[in-house]
Amino acid sequence: MPNRTFHISNSVHDVSCRNYIMALLLQAGFDRGTAINTEDENGRKLVEFRVSGDDKKIDDFLPKLEKELGEEFKGDIKIVEIKIGNGNCDVPDIMRSSQAHLLLQFKKATDVLIDMNKSLNEKLDNLPSAIARAIKGA
Repeated sequence: MPNRTFHISNSVHDVSCRNYIMALLLQAGFDRGTAINTEDENGRKLVEFRVSGDDKKIDDFLPKLEKELGEEFKGDIKIVEIKIGNGNCDVPDIMRSSQAHLLLQFKKATDVLIDMNKSLNEKLDNLPSAIARAIKGA
């Protein structure tokens, strides 16, 4: 499958654009892709994303991506394809560790939410008897 690399510019740094791109790639059914913050030779902030897949599927995805990014990040988003090296879509180790950290945090957060839900359910289960006791004692 072809690997293609794109630069996205205008209002895409420090706004969770990379995560948004990754979510859209997954929703579109791409198996391989990365999104990283970078700069061009003039120091202009960009997001670089690489995707592996059928050329037609990628071409069909780009207008949707541009539209959704523009709506989400309130800007005139520009997506430009670039040619670099072999277009490898392997996830760099730094991204692997970063994503692993995020997933670990997500797991911790879900564990907390599960515990909160259990606690809430226990309180709700005991609510009728607590109301009855309150009424009886009044």
